Amino acid sequence: MQVIDTPRSAIQVAKRDGINTYVYMCVLASVCIITGFYWDISWHKSIGRDGLFSPPHLVVYAGAILAGVFSGYNVIRISFFGDNDVKQSSVKFWGIFYSSVGGLFCIWGAIAMLTSAPFDDWWHDTYGLDSKVSSPPHGLLLTGMIVIQFGAYLSVVTAAIGKQLDKEAVKRHNWLFAIAAGSVLASINTLFADFLNPDDMHAGKFYITAAVLFPVFFIAVTKASKIKWGSTAAAGIFMAEFLIMMWFLQLFPAKPRLGPVLHFFDHYQPFRFPLLLVLPAIPVDIIMNRLKEKKPILKVAAASFAFLVVIL
Repeated sequence: MQVIDTPRSAIQVAKRDGINTYVYMCVLASVCIITGFYWDISWHKSIGRDGLFSPPHLVVYAGAILAGVFSGYNVIRISFFGDNDVKQSSVKFWGIFYSSVGGLFCIWGAIAMLTSAPFDDWWHDTYGLDSKVSSPPHGLLLTGMIVIQFGAYLSVVTAAIGKQLDKEAVKRHNWLFAIAAGSVLASINTLFADFLNPDDMHAGKFYITAAVLFPVFFIAVTKASKIKWGSTAAAGIFMAEFLIMMWFLQLFPAKPRLGPVLHFFDHYQPFRFPLLLVLPAIPVDIIMNRLKEKKPILKVAAASFAFLVVIL
């Protein structure tokens, strides 16, 4: 990615600051998904059973629609109106269509999520309330969610490859990268929340799970990032998303509708305080940046060890 000073009029009309509009929409979809996901957890903790079109579900489905529609539009634009250079840098599928890799992830993730909605409604009508989160409709939904978020992350990573961006566009791209990576991290943390409970920080399960998930993620983010503190920025966005939702939802009234009610409350109950992943992300960034010329195995080992030392 090269940084140049160019007037805004020199940037292509089909793009905003040199970055395709669908990339912005995919990142927005990723934020909608984690926002609705957190809200849905709080809804279940506070109110109980919800319907197909409950507000948290609508936010999640809105994210799926955004990602699917704009990624689909981008496929049509490239396939039928794109030049040969754009097509050569895209993935060809079904003989006539072209898409970015991230766009394909977003499209299939959106299909999975929107398919899971009526499936989940039928499941509840047939089998009743869920006793656990792990049901086939929820599995399909969660798969679609993480696929879309990963697709948004890939779309941002590849958005600036081979392009000349002005300074403002570079700043926007860096923000998009941090938000996309932070949203993926938020979903990973939420999906494995049962293994990352702060109450278990005196047991081995917490640290084994953290050691398997987070160092790999942070190292990959640092490697793909164009900014010096890529992992730290992603961890900061993750914490900000959780803290905003935690503080914001508690302001609104909510009463339990599903018994037995052992402890009465009249406002939303938040999920939990986010893990302080900013702290172990800092040494990962430092080590990966300072050991650029070293062998990859040494960098990965040193960064992983530093992560464990800090989180312990």
